[in-house]
Amino acid sequence: MKIIIKPMMIFLCAALLQACNVEKIVSSDDMPSTENGTFTENGRFFVAGDSNIYEVKSAGGEAYRYEILVSGDISGEPCVFSGMTSTQNTIYATCTIFVPTDENALGLKPTLASLYRIDLDSGYIDTVLLPYLNDNFAANGMAVMANGDILLSNFVADIIPGEAAIIKVSIVDDENFEVEWSDWLSAEKGGKAPNGLQIEGNTLYFASGNMLSKIIIDENGEAESIEKLYSTIFTNILDDLAILEDSIAVAEISYPGVSPVDVQNITFIDKDSGKLVSIVPMPDNTAKPSSISLAKGNLFPGDALIITDYFNGGLYMLTGYEN
Repeated sequence: MKIIIKPMMIFLCAALLQACNVEKIVSSDDMPSTENGTFTENGRFFVAGDSNIYEVKSAGGEAYRYEILVSGDISGEPCVFSGMTSTQNTIYATCTIFVPTDENALGLKPTLASLYRIDLDSGYIDTVLLPYLNDNFAANGMAVMANGDILLSNFVADIIPGEAAIIKVSIVDDENFEVEWSDWLSAEKGGKAPNGLQIEGNTLYFASGNMLSKIIIDENGEAESIEKLYSTIFTNILDDLAILEDSIAVAEISYPGVSPVDVQNITFIDKDSGKLVSIVPMPDNTAKPSSISLAKGNLFPGDALIITDYFNGGLYMLTGYEN
């Protein structure tokens, strides 16, 4: 366990010239490959990074500490947590074993994956292999629907017939944690390289390539309609996102080595009109945001956004933004 004192860096929200505080609260060395974070209903905060899920806690004042909640493995071999979400006080996470490949956009070929269910109230941890896995599916964004079904986005999806952009995992035996899976949205409708998924009421917001879209979920838990809400330039990627009161905050980065300008922003989009609200640049030339979580409970300020950085690791906190 380590305690980190936060260095403060102040930036301007580009669209509105407002002062925003961006603070690095956990170092890249201490918490590598931070893919995503999630707040539980009771305000606890967890981060998936490489083969670990961490819990971040207060160390008093403006310092934070962290503890490893679980280390992922499949049959004794370490796996990488590539997706995580929570509902009430239960965490769901996918943990995948990859090997290098040049056959897809990720540069990695999934060989085995498990779905983790972590009940924080009881302390029970259940896992189940995900046998749907193939060379063309790498679990990434996750969200839980009102009926308890779990949606998983497929980062290596391409826009070809038969490819799934999002699959649905249904728990058919809760006690023994047995699941069934089915395609929920085709890549022809969902776009290339789906990333973050977040649900508010009956609306699913999701990022795919350079687009942010929203889907109305019908009473049967199926996709009723899809609408493109916003798109950025084609050389950028929209990663994970957070739903705020009036806007969507989305992590936006440039494709490495493709864009003439290295983009590493938190971009705020009006969730009704799809118009750009503001842009907050990350604090240095290497930080690349991968996920955003709106604070719950008393661990962080009430409006804080906690940001992960998969490529470089560490955690950032953003306050003072325009929603």
